[in-house]
Amino acid sequence: MVLGKVAQSNISFKGYEKHLDKHGNPVHTFFYPHSDDYEVKLQLMSLGDECSFDPDIDMPNGRIDIPVLSDTKGKSDIFYRFKLIDKSYSGKDPIYANDNGILRYFPDINGKTYAGTYNQIFPDRKIVSKAGIMQLQLPDMYYPGMEFNGSTYTVNPLVREKALSTLRIHAGKFGGTLDGMTAKLPEKAAEGYTRIVGT
Repeated sequence: MVLGKVAQSNISFKGYEKHLDKHGNPVHTFFYPHSDDYEVKLQLMSLGDECSFDPDIDMPNGRIDIPVLSDTKGKSDIFYRFKLIDKSYSGKDPIYANDNGILRYFPDINGKTYAGTYNQIFPDRKIVSKAGIMQLQLPDMYYPGMEFNGSTYTVNPLVREKALSTLRIHAGKFGGTLDGMTAKLPEKAAEGYTRIVGT
């Protein structure tokens, strides 16, 4: 499938950003870069106690600013995708696009009217505007065997032993876990780290 002159599979762009306006208020900006060939609309979906959808939101020039996304959506998860209507072919079915952020696929929503892949956003996540100290952590090599049982972290001795006795390679895949890294976050914060990057 081709979007204008750009193959859909080759599109990589940042379609969402949360930033502060000149008054210090949060603004949620959505952006689709190839709007010359398409009428672009934003579709928002909210998953709380019930699944709800916003009507298609027009994006003039492929961009729209929404100032109070978290206030209008509450604490539920929020997802979005771009609806593209080809300007050169009237009556042609729309196609949908996602950016290179976090994706989630919904196989059957609202009678499949809105089924498809959406980007997930976190409207209440803090905006990082200051420099900090970053640490790179490899889950395969960091604090292996940690498991989260819903309230506390515990060590699985079998996983720990296998991880410590296994030859580690980049694709070795056995060792530290994200739960293990999460359990160590207070310690990393006490050491002065304000950013964690995993690979």
